[in-house]
Amino acid sequence: MISIIVAIIVFSILILVHEFGHFIVARMNGVFVEEFAIGMGPKLISKKMGETIYSIRILPLGGFCKMTGEEENSDDPRAFCKKSVGQRMAIVVAGALMNFIYAIVAIIIAVSLMNNVTLPIVDTISPNSPAEIAGLMKGDKILYINDTKVGIMEDILFETALLNTPEKKVNLIIERNGEKKNITTSLNAGIIISAIPQELEGKINLKVGDFVVNIAGKDVYYIKDIEKELMNKNKVNVQVLRNDKIETLIDENTKTLVINQTRIKRVMGFSPLEQKLDFMESFDYSVKKFGYFIRTTWVSLSKLVTGQVSFKLVSGPIGIVKYLGDTYDKSVNASEVFMDQVVNVSVNLLMFSALLSANLGVINLMPFPALDGGRLVFMFVELIRGKPVDVEKENWVHVLGLALLMILMVFVFYNDIMKLVNGIV
Repeated sequence: MISIIVAIIVFSILILVHEFGHFIVARMNGVFVEEFAIGMGPKLISKKMGETIYSIRILPLGGFCKMTGEEENSDDPRAFCKKSVGQRMAIVVAGALMNFIYAIVAIIIAVSLMNNVTLPIVDTISPNSPAEIAGLMKGDKILYINDTKVGIMEDILFETALLNTPEKKVNLIIERNGEKKNITTSLNAGIIISAIPQELEGKINLKVGDFVVNIAGKDVYYIKDIEKELMNKNKVNVQVLRNDKIETLIDENTKTLVINQTRIKRVMGFSPLEQKLDFMESFDYSVKKFGYFIRTTWVSLSKLVTGQVSFKLVSGPIGIVKYLGDTYDKSVNASEVFMDQVVNVSVNLLMFSALLSANLGVINLMPFPALDGGRLVFMFVELIRGKPVDVEKENWVHVLGLALLMILMVFVFYNDIMKLVNGIV
């Protein structure tokens, strides 16, 4: 129940932020807003203030800002269709822009509440690891990885996650004592299973040839690390490289692809520096974190469209609700002190809502019918032609786009349900 409540609050805030962007810019440009609604379906609450109806509807999965002349011709001088192309573009873009602003503000607040943040600076190095062999030293600041600029630690995580196999080498540009240096390091850490010890048989789905890299959140270097953990627990998470993919084996029937912070220590053999930031540093970090959210959203969407990533990995509302519930539980259980619990919940929910808000902004600007980006396409066509596209024809295109989006949503809901049934999310 708590996960549903949290999800409704988060979704409602993001929808409110997005639609408010359209609303306020429309009002600034003299457009008559007939209704401002949060949610879809039948009305729960409705009140008319001034000329505009404000409503909350039963399904918290969307919202709208209904403007006169948005979907039909109108002679009203305050109609959306009577405004210049530039004004209409500003109104359409304002929703995504407000999502981006919210994301940055949410990150700033979250970072200010955190005791420490993880920076792309080397703190400790594991003995005989690829990092030590390559010559990385404590205090080295990583500036680039494979020609990708590094702003935060997650940039390194994401770049290494894009590699096909952990045996590949990565090129780093680091800063050491004010000087830039080029370093090439490999990503091979962990152990290969050449035989299954008797005490492991039947306890976990390990196979000969598996490349074990992490167990119960700890990097693996020796077979005894696995034996030690399995002696004390019935089930543990074991990360292995199998068929060029990282898999987490929980039991014989559950496999999920997991990429997390421990991947860095495994693939390179160093732990990053953690420290508290002042206000200006927090602002700079927050902007970089926002940029990371935008970049990863765009790259992930690109890989989905091109078939490089399976649609089965996509999570919809059900998956997000489950994740929010898990995040809430983990945040509360991380401490027994009430104020620490409040801070943990606030930080994690703010950061996740910032990610969702950035996602929402990017997706809405995609040039697809029924989305804000699709409407922008028609406005650019109007600029080129010197006259608008016929309203009825444009509406039919958006209706078709909406139908396709609904089909996609059905698939995503089905995908979420199957993942719940299989215990993956």
